[in-house]
Amino acid sequence: MASQAHLHDLPQIDLEAIRVYCKALFGYLDGYVPVRFIGEKGTTNASASQKFYTPGEVAEKIWRVAPQAAARHEAIYVVPCTVANGSMLPERSKDDDDFQRTAGRVAEGLQAA
Repeated sequence: MASQAHLHDLPQIDLEAIRVYCKALFGYLDGYVPVRFIGEKGTTNASASQKFYTPGEVAEKIWRVAPQAAARHEAIYVVPCTVANGSMLPERSKDDDDFQRTAGRVAEGLQAA
């Protein structure tokens, strides 16, 4: 874990900006929001992980973990979609293909906009 002095060197995380973003993206949706933690290239942390949060809790969860992720040299990527209740939880990985198709369509739509 990062030292307290190191955490003070990190940028301030704007909870209100994260709330506005998450509400605009997920405010009227059901399901789970995939949030990926990706180790930055060129650092000793090359791991990746993924967590799932409800639309109502995702902003606060991101805000709470952002300083620790930054200290571990991890990027946080909020996938701009939701997945059906339980369909992408780790024990149900057989739905990965459906998720990839949905995420691809969302990304294509964002690029076209």
